[in-house]
Order: sequence, then structure tokens, then C-alpha cells
Amino acid sequence: MMKSLKILYLSSYPPRKCGIAIFTQNLIENISKLDPYRRISQKVIAINEKKDIKRGYPPEVCYILNQEEIPSYEKVALYINKSGADFLFLQHEFGLFGGFDGVFLIDLLKKIKIPILTFFHTVPLLKSSKRREWRLKVLKEILFKSKGAITPSKRGVRFLKKEFSSFPGKIFHVWHGIPSISFPSKKERDLLKKKYHFQGRFVILTYGLISKNKGIFWTLDAFSNLTKKYPQILYLILGKPHPCVLKEFLKEIQKKIKRLSLEKSVKFVPSFFEEEKLIEYLKLSDVFLVPYLSREQVSSGTLSLALGCGCCCVATPFVYAKEVLQRERGFFVPFENKSALERIISHIIENPKEVEKKREKAYDFAKKLHWEKVAKKILKIVEKILRE
Repeated sequence: MMKSLKILYLSSYPPRKCGIAIFTQNLIENISKLDPYRRISQKVIAINEKKDIKRGYPPEVCYILNQEEIPSYEKVALYINKSGADFLFLQHEFGLFGGFDGVFLIDLLKKIKIPILTFFHTVPLLKSSKRREWRLKVLKEILFKSKGAITPSKRGVRFLKKEFSSFPGKIFHVWHGIPSISFPSKKERDLLKKKYHFQGRFVILTYGLISKNKGIFWTLDAFSNLTKKYPQILYLILGKPHPCVLKEFLKEIQKKIKRLSLEKSVKFVPSFFEEEKLIEYLKLSDVFLVPYLSREQVSSGTLSLALGCGCCCVATPFVYAKEVLQRERGFFVPFENKSALERIISHIIENPKEVEKKREKAYDFAKKLHWEKVAKKILKIVEKILRE
């Protein structure tokens, strides 16, 4: 490790309810654990999505970027250049910055005089995407200013290397990190079900920021038949609405639950849980269901955490799911195929021994994703790009 290092992050950050915010906070905490002599300084420029939001940020947040205000980007560029940081660690997702697909970020990066390392949480892989060409232009601009780039998907790495073969920097793969969690025994799962009053229920859990891309509507259609055959099923939907989602969307979900007569079989809790409580829900679940509609998603913190909890995972074959659930570590269900989902859930209920084997395989694989390993790998990448 270097004698000293000053890292400046540009990212969303807690208490903002956002997956990238939690990712950045966890990374900072775990880099600190690897730094007992406090040689590494870590500060954050937090991104606010609206001007009028006033959050009680923790001490590591040193500056604010107002997402939709162009003058704020000018001020942030000046702050970064005067910060004395060794490099800027940019957390990128197209919806995180202002302008169409976050285009306001480009002018900011052009003004920055310190090295930039970028973590791409989204990569436009699909040729069928309407906005692909525009997003590729945005990525090209970001890569041009970056000394290195990281993505949590191996396919994402291959894509970036092929699409931007002239990029002079380095492109790296690092899994989405998770904490080290004990494997839940049947006794522990039963005790947690009792704690949350789910005794005797077969709990299928979906968790995350709720939006139309999460695939909840077609999933509910599948459960209207499943619950007739298996009345013990409880579909638990946990998650706060995504900031981009209107309240009307939540009402649509609730109306559909009522229309399908699923009030006793579906429990919808529109809340964002702290990690400790979420882990308990994951441990008690019989199935963790990820029915996403987005095929090109290259990261999923909730799916990673579910693997680390030894969950039986069922997911649509989006990019990240295909990488982490391959080799019999879970089940795949075709996009929006409710009859296939019915068959898979039935198979899981009827074949508990096979399910336990998949749980164990998922849990063993998830050891690669522990935050300590992720933080170490990122620090090695930092040393490499700064040295070169």
C-alpha cells in the first residue's frame, strides 16, 4: 500500500436511498478497515437530485453537487482541482447526473486536472437499445478523461475493451461487494419467520427500489395461479419507490393485487431497509426472486447480497444474473414468462434437497464478493493506475 493516499469520490451517498450510495459507503468503510495507520484519506462529493433536498450527511461528505444545476458542476470542478486529492473516484450511472443521460457530467470532467478512476454501474450492452449510440458517446467521453475503468460484470469488461479498443487506460473487473454473512440453518430460518410472523408460509422475496423495470406486474400474474395450488405461498415485495417512479405506479400495484385476489398471498411493504434487517429477510426467505425486465443490467447489489445469505435465487437472465447464477447456483426464468415462473416455483417447493445444494453453491461463490476482497482489489487497481 502507498505511504499516503487521498481519495475523492463523486457519488450519491447515504442517507440518500440509492444502491450506488450504499456501495460507496461500504467501500469507504472497508478501505478504512484495511488502513489501520490511517494513511488513506477518503472524502465524498455527494450528488443531490434536487436543489431543495437538505440531507444530514456524515462527516466524510465534504461538498455537494446539485444534479440538475449547471453552475453547481462548475463549482465542483473548481473544488476538485483545489482539493489536493490524488485522484477522483467517479461512480457512474446514466441517471445519476443531470441532463439527458447525465450529459452535464462531461463538461465537469473536462475541467478536472487530477487523475480519474471510473466505476461503471451501467454499461449499454444491447444493440437493440434506442439510446445505445448516445450512451456510447457519453461513455467514450468519460473513458477519454479516465486513467482506468471498473465494471462489476465480466461481459461489461469485454464489451468496453472491444467497443473502445483505442482507450489508453485499463479496464478492470471487480464484483459488487457484500459483507461476510453466516450461512442460515433451517432452525435460524424458522426462528426468523417466527420473529416476522411468517410461520408456516413459503416466503418468496423481491427487494429493491421499486420501478417498472423490476418486473413486479408480470410476476403477480404468475402468483394468481401458484397460490391456488400452494396456499402457503407468501410473496413479499419490499422496497421504496424509485425517485423517478410516480405514486400512481404504486397504486397500480396495489390495485392489481386486489384485482387478482392476492391480498392474503402478497405483502407489499414500500420501505427501504437498513442492511442488517434486509439480511434477516433474505435469510428467512425460501426464494429470492429477481424478475427484472432490463436485459443489460451489469450490477445488482441485492442479488449479490442474496447469494451471500445462501438464498435460493430465481432471476431473469440479465447480464449480471447470468454471471453469478451460472453453474447451478440458482434458477433462471425467461423474461415475462409467467408459466415458466409457475413451473420453477413448483419445482422448488417439490424438490427441497436440490434447492439446498443450490443454496450451498451460491453461498460458496459469494465468498469472492466479500467487501474485504473487493476493497483490496480496488486499492491494487488504484496503485497500478497512479503508478503508470
